[in-house]
Amino acid sequence: MIAFKKKDLLDDLNEKQREAVEYFDSHLRIIAGAGTGKTKVLTRKILYLILEKKVDPSKILAVTFTNKAAKEMKDRINSKYYDKQKVLFENVFTLHSFCAQVLRKYINLIGFSRNFPILDELDKKQVLQDLYVKNKITNHEVSYSNMAKYISWAKNNLLDQKDLIAELEKQFSGDAVSKTIANVYQDYLNYMAEKGALDFDDLILHCKTLLEMHPNVAAKIARYFNYILVDEFQDTSDLQFDILEKIIDKSSQLTIVGDPDQTIYNWRGASVDLILNFENIFENSKTIVLDTNYRSTKKILASANKLIKNNKNRFSKDLITNNDEGNDIEFYHAFNTEAEAQWVISKIKLLKKQKHQIKNIVILYRSNYYSRAFEDALLGEGINYKIFNGYKFYQRTEIKDVLAFLKTILNKDSIALKRIINVPVRGIGPKTVEKIEAFAEKNKISLYDALFTHFKELPLGKEIILKKIYPFIKILRKYQLISEKYPLPVITQKLLEELNYLEQIKGNQNENQNAIENVKELISVSMKNYFETNKEATAIDYLNQVSLLSTTGEDVEGDDFVSLMTIHASKGLEFDNVFIVGLTEGVFPNYKHLEDAKENKHKTKTELNKGIEEERRLAYVAITRARKNLFVSDSRGSVYAPIIHEKQTSRFIREMGIDFESFLVDKTSKFSRYLSEEENKNIKIIVGDAVSHTRFGEGIVQEVNDYDIVVKFVHESAPLTIKKNHPSIKVLAR
Repeated sequence: MIAFKKKDLLDDLNEKQREAVEYFDSHLRIIAGAGTGKTKVLTRKILYLILEKKVDPSKILAVTFTNKAAKEMKDRINSKYYDKQKVLFENVFTLHSFCAQVLRKYINLIGFSRNFPILDELDKKQVLQDLYVKNKITNHEVSYSNMAKYISWAKNNLLDQKDLIAELEKQFSGDAVSKTIANVYQDYLNYMAEKGALDFDDLILHCKTLLEMHPNVAAKIARYFNYILVDEFQDTSDLQFDILEKIIDKSSQLTIVGDPDQTIYNWRGASVDLILNFENIFENSKTIVLDTNYRSTKKILASANKLIKNNKNRFSKDLITNNDEGNDIEFYHAFNTEAEAQWVISKIKLLKKQKHQIKNIVILYRSNYYSRAFEDALLGEGINYKIFNGYKFYQRTEIKDVLAFLKTILNKDSIALKRIINVPVRGIGPKTVEKIEAFAEKNKISLYDALFTHFKELPLGKEIILKKIYPFIKILRKYQLISEKYPLPVITQKLLEELNYLEQIKGNQNENQNAIENVKELISVSMKNYFETNKEATAIDYLNQVSLLSTTGEDVEGDDFVSLMTIHASKGLEFDNVFIVGLTEGVFPNYKHLEDAKENKHKTKTELNKGIEEERRLAYVAITRARKNLFVSDSRGSVYAPIIHEKQTSRFIREMGIDFESFLVDKTSKFSRYLSEEENKNIKIIVGDAVSHTRFGEGIVQEVNDYDIVVKFVHESAPLTIKKNHPSIKVLAR
């Protein structure tokens, strides 16, 4: 054992951290703001118990909410003060793994075998694949990951099949998708019961049931663990708290650590009220606030503090820091999402010139669909990037489906046709496709020709041809004939509506990912902007461009890449340079929470504010990921969900203390108001700026050189190079 000195545990802690480590007189709530060293405090507190107070390590229980956090805590404890050959402390569990251990010992008391198998996410996917075949649906309608989320949500809310249908019908305003999900849910429950298997949700549910039905088991556990420490307590659900509460008795000392301002998982059941009401739940408990931030600059923290003060249901605190004042937060109001993306790229290139590594750069957005313009821009500049906790835009199932429909009618593409031959489900299964392919191979024709030209000759039987093949081919032929008469966005929208595709994918939505929003982004933004910028381009040109984008930059090795992720995925991470994009009402805050506030007229003001307050906490989390530089942006145009309306800059910009009124546009110009002559003389043109030329009209700056700029004008097919200081050029207000 390494020689231990008490000062080794305490000397590098600030006063409040030290107080939190040494306090054991009652239950303790540690309110730990972002970047205040909560993990250090928890690990030191455990070490202090073992090495200073000589507590038996087996009598201490530490609970975290992710395997990664559990491993990090265990490694920190065991590596710093003990020999490599010995383990000082092992009792760090996720709540799921703790419940699994309890159930292995006692689950027989509630009628299960102790040898129960546990299904992980891959196992669950395999089960769902089999159930999809049984229910004649595909992952195009409801992805496996989203179905798993519905099952988890239903279980945790103790819903049966009928209850789930009722709840989903409220969400989808129709019963087709609702019944599909509910049927799979019931089949899944039946499968689990038949196999005697448990998934991660069952571990929590059955542990709660066990402790309720057998209080002697709960009492035994409570007597065994004298000290219980819980990390990220703000993410605790009522169900999880019930378990924790049952294993605490009068002799237990509970320490919880968390930040109510970072409660962003309400949709998973997390309840901010648990940490806020801790002192009411546990009388005579103590609260210590960690408010010294070691991560961010003063200006970044000032912005975060201003924003979060607008929440009413919170524990009042301000983060402080001894770090530098730092740079001002930069805000950009672009005239569309492409211009917003170009501005971000220009800043990334500038950061690279200033010797910032791109691995220290992240682009954060509220929902996955918003990544598209930034992916396109990064690919265009040859900058490596990686999407975390999601797929790249053009690799998402619904986007690949839509492009496959278009490639089928425009390119007569057999590979694309095979992808969507049974999308939405029309009863053309794998065996039928095999017969069509065999026919095509025998006659030395393509799959496309077999279906479109020789469908009457297919060896499938008259009923299949007339009821399943012909109606599908008829729709595709119709859109082939009119494809040159109408714009591609119109063709695409009408085709998807006639195929009932959008209705079918309604089930593919969750807090961060909405399949319909992705499709709307493709049609209403990607296509629209492409054809506005490329006046002479054809539909085939667009498909070729998208094909290049979807096959470029597939594999990124090492850590030399810009990170792209939702704000939810960024929780617990930090970066030198953070871009928060899409700060538009309806995008962030998300339109669902805005609509909830409008529709629920009979709810209390507190209830109406819940959704917006969670969105504001999400913005707070995003801001506090930044160490050195913070960039925020929004754009003009329209928000397409749930109805089309003109974009408005997010309320969060003003709440951060940014004076954005000077950035707002004059709608008489396509882009923005003109700057004055004096302003134009002094302005420094940057990539993404909107400019006006006396001859060529308005456009966007794509490249800035020493003496000239490259501009893509709205009414010109190709970018033009113009002298930077030419009197015919005027910059439009940013």
